[in-house]
Amino acid sequence: AARLATPYHDTIFLDADVYPCLTLDRIWHKLDANTPGRSLLDVYDVLGAHESNSITRKKGVYHPHHAHGERPGHLVPPAWPEINGGVMVFRRNDRSTEFFENWLTRYVEDNRAVKFDISKTGSLGGQDQPTLRHALYDAVLAGMR
Repeated sequence: AARLATPYHDTIFLDADVYPCLTLDRIWHKLDANTPGRSLLDVYDVLGAHESNSITRKKGVYHPHHAHGERPGHLVPPAWPEINGGVMVFRRNDRSTEFFENWLTRYVEDNRAVKFDISKTGSLGGQDQPTLRHALYDAVLAGMR
C-alpha cells in the first residue's frame, strides 16, 4: 500500500531493514553512453532486486497451498524470478499503479485464504514474494516494462 501512496514520480522503495552500503545515485544515472539523458526508469516501469532465497518448485507452483499467488490454470514459468519486494525502484504511471494494485489485492486474498492468526504472530504473516512474483508476471504480459 505504501508504494501506491508515494507522492513522487520516481521512487526508491526500501524496507526498514535494508541498509544501503553505497550511494544510490547510480540508479538515476544514464543507461549507457548511447542513451544520453535517459535513466533506467525511462526504459522500465518497475525495477527490483532478485530475491536471494527464492526457490521455484516444480510445475511453477511456489507454495504447497494454492493460495500464495497461484491461480488454477495459471502457473508462472519456473524460470520466472522472484523479486525482493523490499528493494524496488519505480516510476508512478498507469502500468505500475495497476501492477501494485493487483499485487496488493492478491496479497490480501492470499492472507484471507491461508487465515494467518495475527494474535499468534504479531503480523499479518503472509509472504508477499509469491504474490509479487505472480503480479509481476501478469503485469509484464500486459505490457508493463
